[in-house]
Amino acid sequence: MANVSELVRGAVRSIPFGQWEASESLAFTRLQTLRMIILPQCVKRMLPPWMNLYAILTVATPLTSIVGVSEAMTLTGDILSAEARTELLVPMYLYLLLWFFVYCYPIAVATVRLERRFAVR
Repeated sequence: MANVSELVRGAVRSIPFGQWEASESLAFTRLQTLRMIILPQCVKRMLPPWMNLYAILTVATPLTSIVGVSEAMTLTGDILSAEARTELLVPMYLYLLLWFFVYCYPIAVATVRLERRFAVR
């Protein structure tokens, strides 16, 4: 949560101070300024780091026995040592790579779509 709050803080701080002053001159309250002016501009700035953080958490957190990097690598090493067949090394790691790709590629596609949706035109 500290990383997410830092992403939000950085995005809010990146909005030019003139936006705050303009909303004040139009008699917006602080909450109205955040909700209708500042946060909509922050979404496009926060989106790539949020998705990057999500991808990192996906790889670092053991969601299932396949998704967690350390569990998957340990299980692959256990299988290879149990079988004592060195020719399985590359296919097993390619299989593992395939599963990570299948899980992380939709995250990248969703990021691109969301960036297009919130792009300034």
